[in-house]
Amino acid sequence: MQQRKWGPNRIGRAVPAERGLARVGEVLGDLLAAYGLSGQRARRELERRWAEVAGVELASRTRVGRKVRGTLEILVDDSVLLHELAAFRRGELEEKMRAATGGRIRSLRFRLA
Repeated sequence: MQQRKWGPNRIGRAVPAERGLARVGEVLGDLLAAYGLSGQRARRELERRWAEVAGVELASRTRVGRKVRGTLEILVDDSVLLHELAAFRRGELEEKMRAATGGRIRSLRFRLA
């Protein structure tokens, strides 16, 4: 039986069959993606970044929603705060989130929870 030079691993990524070694970061990334954990990890990271940017009081009255194409949805617990954030604090918070996420979050969308 002839051994293939390259073969897929369990997740489907081609790895050198004769070497059998891979970088730890690649393996962990593949495993997290295969078990659906990379999305959860990314979400927790966004929640942590939002809490840092928003501060304790604001973070306690809001929560992170969906992220779509660089826009992060922030769910707000009451309409007065929603209006304040959307009308007066959006620019400041967007700048801070852009800096905190390395530009992955470009804009914020506030919505009533």
